[in-house]
Amino acid sequence: FPSLVANARGRGLMIAFDTEIPRRKALLAKCFELGLLVLPCGAGSVRFRPPLTLTPAEADQGLDILRRSVQSLQE
Repeated sequence: FPSLVANARGRGLMIAFDTEIPRRKALLAKCFELGLLVLPCGAGSVRFRPPLTLTPAEADQGLDILRRSVQSLQE
């Protein structure tokens, strides 16, 4: 996702990445629409803060939602 996602950082599953502000709002909305809650952070970042009880299947589902959300913004 090089045109939308940059500067990924964090520890474990508590991660964030930078994106452009207009696209960030659209990305947050699309993720929410598909069932993934991500948070705005700072001037142009997106943050993930999953629960400690996250299962591998839930992590895969969240990554799939993120992938589909990013792809929908690149079309």
